[in-house]
Amino acid sequence: MSFPAHWGQPPLAQTRDLVELPGGYGRGSGTLARWIEEKMTQDADEDTAVEWSESYAPAPGVRLGGAISLLRDAISL
Repeated sequence: MSFPAHWGQPPLAQTRDLVELPGGYGRGSGTLARWIEEKMTQDADEDTAVEWSESYAPAPGVRLGGAISLLRDAISL
């Protein structure tokens, strides 16, 4: 079972019960279930802290010329 890398390692010491894990991760210990729940909650909290834009337009005042030149140079290598 693999988890997102930014979650780190799951807890080593776990209970011997078998429960359904959140997020579709199958079955595992209650300790693992709580750890997954905590990590999913942290991810959700971080996602809500970021403003998402439905537009692909850059923010006012952002100049992309330099970035585009760098990308063009990288692609041509």
